[in-house]
Amino acid sequence: HAGAVALERQVLASRNLFLDARYLNVLSELELRSDRPEAARDHALEAIGRIASKPDEGRRFRDYDARASRSLVRAYVALKQYPAALEAWRGWTRRDRNLMGARRSAQPGETGVHTITIVPLDERIGIFAQAGNDVQFSWSALTAGEGLGLVRRLRTLCANFRSDPQTIRAVARQLLSGLQGDGKAFLPKGDVRLEAVGEWTAIPLLALIEDETAAYRLPASERSGCGAFSRELAVVQADAIGAEFQKQLPRLPHLEREAGLLRSTVPGAALLTGGTLTPRAVADAGAHSRWLHFSGHAVRLGNTAMLVAAPDPGAALEEERRGLWKLRPSERLCSDLIFFAACSTGVFKEMETIAPAQLADAALMAGARAALAALWDVDSEATTELAANFYSALRSGTDPARSLHEAARLLRRDARYSHPYYWAAFVLFEA
Repeated sequence: HAGAVALERQVLASRNLFLDARYLNVLSELELRSDRPEAARDHALEAIGRIASKPDEGRRFRDYDARASRSLVRAYVALKQYPAALEAWRGWTRRDRNLMGARRSAQPGETGVHTITIVPLDERIGIFAQAGNDVQFSWSALTAGEGLGLVRRLRTLCANFRSDPQTIRAVARQLLSGLQGDGKAFLPKGDVRLEAVGEWTAIPLLALIEDETAAYRLPASERSGCGAFSRELAVVQADAIGAEFQKQLPRLPHLEREAGLLRSTVPGAALLTGGTLTPRAVADAGAHSRWLHFSGHAVRLGNTAMLVAAPDPGAALEEERRGLWKLRPSERLCSDLIFFAACSTGVFKEMETIAPAQLADAALMAGARAALAALWDVDSEATTELAANFYSALRSGTDPARSLHEAARLLRRDARYSHPYYWAAFVLFEA
């Protein structure tokens, strides 16, 4: 430790930000191991401050910022300053989303719901439970590896309609119990919102928490240039895709039935279809519709998930000439909700580049207030029924989380769709 302190003086005297951040992090971790959380907190705060002083180099120092933020959270937890620990974690998530292109990400406002925040801290998992200004903390009984293993197993079981439903419930209970650890308030009764990062945002919440409404909450992005909506619902029926994708992707015979059912559920809904439904046309619908429903295909090319629309030969971007809508944070999305009724639009894939890993997350960063996305390839008929029930509840004034919960409950009661494969694929992300 004495050697590290001596090294600190030399490093900080060099005024090299790369070395500053790196060794301040090492010092913070050394102080935590030595049970000196105040000193660890100070070193972590200094590292974060030095990185913030060079905003143009934020991408270069992203990993150092994350490491310092984890140390800061651990220091505040050791000091039992749980609200400060939670804010330290949220501060890092906001900074990280800003690097990904989000416009002025802000802390989510209070909505009277219980918020559960899952924080991976090296091999441990910290769980924060917040109701109003009250913040509680507990360590999960699971290691990070064990927790993600159960998340993947639950998702894999749900995505296979041949899986035993009892086994699915057992894994869900094991995951819930393990996350709760020594905490008493992990799963309060009522509305629950989960804050998480990475693959922790790919839990099938409808299967995990069947009896309560649950959704993921992510930092909001500022909307810009949004006016009054010209329509309540735009149903995008992406049936005119390019020749290269016609060979690779199966036909979706349910599209016309789904569009018809949704238009009868929401009178006055606009139907957008055919060869003029280019990526720019889809984006324009998202800027002027209160709710946007996309029915069609999603594909993953490289590290990015994209929606498949009609080719636009005159577009400036190569992916749009192919008919691919790559949802960027720079898009102007004004919709209160976007329903991605396409395959695997919410699946997380860890990436080394600074870019949205999910269409759902990208939609929120571009200004949408909520996005509904699938974690696995969904059954077309079941999705049509779920979507109709969802919009019916939404039109009655029910909020999106409760509307999804009710739609899934109704689908479960149908013997044809009682398996979680049919009703648990969709996850709601809220800003």
